Amino acid sequence: MANRDNPHGFKFHTNLLNGGVVPIWEGLAMSNKAWGSGDVLYASAGYIRGTGPPNKAPVGIAIGSQLSTTAATRPKVLFYPNIEGVVFSGQEDGTPTQADIWTTDDVVGAAAGGTSTSTQEIDTTGGDAVVVHRIGFHPNTSIGANSEVLFVFSKSKFSGKTSTTVLG
Repeated sequence: MANRDNPHGFKFHTNLLNGGVVPIWEGLAMSNKAWGSGDVLYASAGYIRGTGPPNKAPVGIAIGSQLSTTAATRPKVLFYPNIEGVVFSGQEDGTPTQADIWTTDDVVGAAAGGTSTSTQEIDTTGGDAVVVHRIGFHPNTSIGANSEVLFVFSKSKFSGKTSTTVLG
């Protein structure tokens, strides 16, 4: 069965180290930043933001949409943290093959803008950034165009992991 081309950002899949328990973390939103549910989140100057430069270590995946308009109203941000053992899932923007498993690539798609679900997905054809490390196909997908894959992040703000040499 063919996979739908339906970019929807990223989701928590499982926690390998804690019996599948869903971890949730919080931070304060950076002013004048927005993101959608499922967007990759980054940290800057102690605050959470929805965009980051290539090769930046993500803090996690947004649980809900957020729009932070002023410094005075910086809301708390809930997210699935990018910690050891947490596996995420997301759609590929192309046609991955079995040979793409255990490889790294980047995220494509702009942050959703604070009002909707993310449109981010994994860049099948590669790019300059090394952000995600594929570890398998989602059990509910078929291998082919727009497959859903399981992945971990190559870098993490939680562990201080700044190199991809171990994973890549």
